Amino acid sequence: MNIWQIQQDLLDIFNELEENGGELTPELEEKLAVTQEDFKNKVKSYGEVIKSLRGEIDTIDKETARLKELKDAKNRVIERLSKVIAQAITKFGDETKSGGKFLDYGTGKISVRNTTKVEVDTERTDAICKSMFNYFNALAYTRELNSVHDLDEKEVREAIKNSDGGMEFSSDELYNIPATLTFDVNLKDLLANNGIDFMQKFFGFITNYKVKSNVSKTAMKDVLLEGSADLSSIAHIEQNQSITIK
Repeated sequence: MNIWQIQQDLLDIFNELEENGGELTPELEEKLAVTQEDFKNKVKSYGEVIKSLRGEIDTIDKETARLKELKDAKNRVIERLSKVIAQAITKFGDETKSGGKFLDYGTGKISVRNTTKVEVDTERTDAICKSMFNYFNALAYTRELNSVHDLDEKEVREAIKNSDGGMEFSSDELYNIPATLTFDVNLKDLLANNGIDFMQKFFGFITNYKVKSNVSKTAMKDVLLEGSADLSSIAHIEQNQSITIK
C-alpha cells in the first residue's frame, strides 16, 4: 500500500469518525490504532487533521459570534419598531369591547397587549445575602454560633449595619429575599453530621462557598401588587406593551 492509499484510508476513517459525532466504534478504534510499521505516517496524519479541525472550529466560533451579533441587532430593531407601533395603535387604533387597542388593515391585524415585568436589583439582593452570611461566618469564627438558639432580627440587622461592610436593609427586604447556596461537600460529611443543626455545622466543614439571591419574579410580583411590603429598593413593576401580528 502506497502513501496516497494510506492517506485516503485515514481520510475515510476521519470522515466516518466525524459522522459518528466523534464516537469510536470497535472497528474504528482498531483502524485508528498505531503500529510500529505505520507509526510515522499515522501520527503525522493525525496531527494534520487536528490542526485542520482546530482551524475549522475557529472559523465556526467566529461565524457563531457573527450570527449572534446579527440576531441581537435584529431583535433590537424588532423591539424598537414594536414600541413605536404599540404607542401609535394605543393613540390612534380602534378599541375592542374589552378595552384593547388594534389596527385592522385588511390583509392583517396588529393588536396591542399590556404586560407587566418585574425588574429586581440583583446587585443589592446579592449584597444583602452576603452580608447575612458574613454575619454568621463571624459568629462561627468566635464560636458563638454553637451556643445560639434564637436571634433577634433587629439586633442582627443593626450588627450588620455597624460591621465593616455597613450593609443596611429592612425587615421587608429580609423576609422577601431567598438565597441559593452552592458549595462542595463529601457525602461522608453528610452522614457524620446527621441530626445536627445545619447552620451550626455549616461553617465547620465548609471553607469555600458561594451565596447568591434567588428571588422568584412571580412571587415578588405578587408581593408588590399586594402592597404588603415596601420593596421599592430592590424591585419594581414595569408596565410594558407587546404586539400581536396576524
